[in-house]
Amino acid sequence: MKPQDDARDYIAKVHQRAKACQENAISRSEPEVGIYWLYDGDIFHQNSVPVSVGIEYGTAVNGTADHYREWSSLQKARVTQTLPLELREEYDSIPRGRVIYHKDTDRYVIFHGDSTTQEDLAKIREAFNLPQDKTVNEVDFHYNPLPEDFEFHE
Repeated sequence: MKPQDDARDYIAKVHQRAKACQENAISRSEPEVGIYWLYDGDIFHQNSVPVSVGIEYGTAVNGTADHYREWSSLQKARVTQTLPLELREEYDSIPRGRVIYHKDTDRYVIFHGDSTTQEDLAKIREAFNLPQDKTVNEVDFHYNPLPEDFEFHE
């Protein structure tokens, strides 16, 4: 695949998400599911879809993107260039998380790392259009950035 094909794929994904969000914005009633990154007190990037077009996994509904592939797309589209140089390479270098919906309990879950503040959670609820009375927050250490001095040993 040529680099311009990657950029075209990314642009098509952005347009698809924008269309879904625009349709959702018209009704302003449907929450979204998907992934996000936080940086400097704001949502750095969000890839979410209305829950009605999410992917079902058993009783859960998830977004259509994963952090690893999305970060690669962000790098190719040069979106990560707005971050400090040391934070641009790895998708787990800044706090991230995921929002899913559990059909069996009628609850949205914001999965996040342990550094996520109440202010961050409020921004995520707003960005994903989540009903406060049906949303719970869950710390998942998977979403913590890896420490800079972390080393893998064989």
